[in-house]
Formats: sequence, C-alpha cells, structure tokens
Amino acid sequence: MAPVAADLVISSITPGTTTVTQGDTLGFSYSVKDTGTAGAGASYSAFMIDQTPDPGHWAGWNYVDPLAAGAVQSFVSAISTSGLSVGQHKLWFGADTWSSVAESNEANNLNSFTFNVLAKS
Repeated sequence: MAPVAADLVISSITPGTTTVTQGDTLGFSYSVKDTGTAGAGASYSAFMIDQTPDPGHWAGWNYVDPLAAGAVQSFVSAISTSGLSVGQHKLWFGADTWSSVAESNEANNLNSFTFNVLAKS
C-alpha cells in the first residue's frame, strides 16, 4: 500500500495573453492542488521568468493555505515585461517552492507557459 502523503502540483495556468508588447504587464492566474492522499500544511508557490523558481530566485510568490487532499487554491498575479528582451520567454511556476511540505512526489512541482514579447512600435 502506498504511503499517505500530500502531493502539491501547479494544476492549472491561465495566461491573460501569450503575446505582450515589451514594457507591458503580463497577467495570469494559476492554481496549486494537493493531488495526494493526505492534507498538506501551509507552503509557498513562486514564479520566475526563464528559469525555475527556487528559494533564492523568484519574480513573485504566494502563500498557500493548508490544503486538504484534493483541494485547490488559486492566485491571480502579473509581471512587468520591461526588462525582458524581444522574443520568446517561459514563465515557470513552482508548488511548495520552499520545500515546506513532505510530498509523495517531489518531482512534479513545476509547470510553465511560453509567451512572446514584441518590440514597442
């Protein structure tokens, strides 16, 4: 029998757009879900541009309330694209970025979407 444990994942990501003009704000929403068989204590999710987030590298973060098995918490946020080069970028999201929760699978915490930055006209 598999051990009873939490498993936090980024279960959905909804970008406001996938093409943005350099300097504009890119809005998005995302959800953290406990797909495990036990509840998860409080944790932190984070997001980062062009690299996976970790405790020392993030563009933004959110406090995730304790989640029961199967429960979801959603967030709405945005980033500025003013410092980004023109071209394709990836926005990475991490569940339990600060490793606050013992999980059944620590390898499935990341998810991402790709977006394009266009030059100002």
